[in-house]
Amino acid sequence: MQTIAFDAASSSNTTGGSPFTWSHTCTGSNRILIVGLINAAGDQVTGVTYNGVAMTQINKQNVFGGTEVYLYYLLAPATGSNTISVSKSSGNMAGAAASYTGVKQSGQPDASTTATTGSSTTHAEALTSIADNCWHVSGVFGGTLNAISAGTGTTVRVNNTTTQNAAIGDNNAAITPAGSNTLNFSASSMNWASNGITISPAPDIYTLTAGTGSFTFTGNAALFYRLYTLTASVGSFVLTGVSATLTHIIKWAMPSRNSSSQSNQSKNSSSWVNQSKDSSTFNNQTRN
Repeated sequence: MQTIAFDAASSSNTTGGSPFTWSHTCTGSNRILIVGLINAAGDQVTGVTYNGVAMTQINKQNVFGGTEVYLYYLLAPATGSNTISVSKSSGNMAGAAASYTGVKQSGQPDASTTATTGSSTTHAEALTSIADNCWHVSGVFGGTLNAISAGTGTTVRVNNTTTQNAAIGDNNAAITPAGSNTLNFSASSMNWASNGITISPAPDIYTLTAGTGSFTFTGNAALFYRLYTLTASVGSFVLTGVSATLTHIIKWAMPSRNSSSQSNQSKNSSSWVNQSKDSSTFNNQTRN
C-alpha cells in the first residue's frame, strides 16, 4: 500500500460574518483535506466548501460553555491554490487546515473520536485505527489564546491563536499494526477539545507491461485467468504495451512478484509462456 505523507497546512481567523474564507494549496496524488473550526457563538456553521465543492462534517462538539468545534474533510480536493469557504451566522472564528497525500479515496475516515480536557497544561486524544498503516490526525482547540505545541508522538502542523484557538496535529507515521494511538499536546493551562480521525492509505497500483510474446509484472501477488482477464488480490492493474496472447494457460495462481518475464521458456526456467496446462510447475508455482 502507499505511504501517507503530509502535504500542506493553512489557517485564518475572522470577527466578521459569512462567508469566512481563506486559501489552501493542495498538491500530490490520492489527496485528503482536513479542516478544523472553532466558533465562539455556538453552532453557527451551515456548510464548508473547498474550490466550491462541499466538504463532509466528521464530528462536532459544544465546549467551553457555548463554543462549537468542528472537523470536516474532502477526498480528492482540487490541486493548486483554492478557497476554503465557511458559511456561518456569527461569532469570532478560527480555522486550521491540513492536506495529506497517499490516502485511500473511499471509506474515510477509518475511525473518529472527540475528546475534552478540563483546565490543564496538556491534552491527550486516543483513537484506535481499523486498517493497517493509518495516520492519526486531529483538530485541536483551546479555550484561551495559548499557543499549542506538540507532545510525545505528535506533530503540530498549524496553530491559529488570533481570535480563537484552532490547530491541526498528527502522529507523522504509519500506525502498524492497527491499534490504539495517542496524540499529545501542551500549552499554558487552558480548557481543551479535539476532534480526531484516522485516515487509511491508498492501495498500491501494479503494472503489467506486455510486449510481443512476453510481459513483465511489477507488484504483488495476483491471480491470472485465461486470456486478458486479470484479477488483483490487492490494488489494481494497469496494462500497457502490445497485447500478449496467453494461450494454453488456464490459470496461474499467486506468482512471485520477482518473476520477470514469460516467453517460450522451459517450464523450469525463470520465465515462461505457452506452456502445457499439464506441466506441474511454472517457476515453482502449482499449476492451479
